[in-house]
Amino acid sequence: MKSVWQNLRCALRVMWKSPGFAIVAVLTLTLGIGATTAIFSVVDAVLLRPLPFPHANRIVQVLRHYDEGDQAALSVPQYLEWHKRNHVFEHLAAYPILPSGMNLSSSGEPQHVQGIGVTNVFFSVMGIEPLLGRTFSSEEDQPGGANIVVISYGLWKNYFRGDPEILRKHIQLNGSCIFRGRRDAKRV
Repeated sequence: MKSVWQNLRCALRVMWKSPGFAIVAVLTLTLGIGATTAIFSVVDAVLLRPLPFPHANRIVQVLRHYDEGDQAALSVPQYLEWHKRNHVFEHLAAYPILPSGMNLSSSGEPQHVQGIGVTNVFFSVMGIEPLLGRTFSSEEDQPGGANIVVISYGLWKNYFRGDPEILRKHIQLNGSCIFRGRRDAKRV
């Protein structure tokens, strides 16, 4: 035990005699430990932890491949054809992200919101159950079906002030499309 204290005293004397070296050494150790912690946090969140979906190890993303690179966008007829010919996957769901978002104007100030167009099985594949109302039916999933929207918990709380009557109201998106409001359990 005595040698540990002697080594510690010797180290403190050396650091006291050359403080510039001591500061550089401490900063180097601090940066190294900080960078290692940051990288591990990202790897842990992205690679090591399971996704927050039931049976996440069974969810895959299917892309079309071209010589120029992968392309995720499918047209509605292409998706319907894939769905009809599917003999491999338990469910097929489509989720085109709407890149420009939408303008929401209902009760209150207009607001720009992001959205994802999804097929009716998307919610069951991802394990999302609505807190109020329901998700889409298979009839609404067809081309020309009724315009229905599922809104996030955050949008319901912030924009609609948690109005429990949201299921009876209409929501206006992009000025011309009227959707009947729904609220899902996924927080945004």
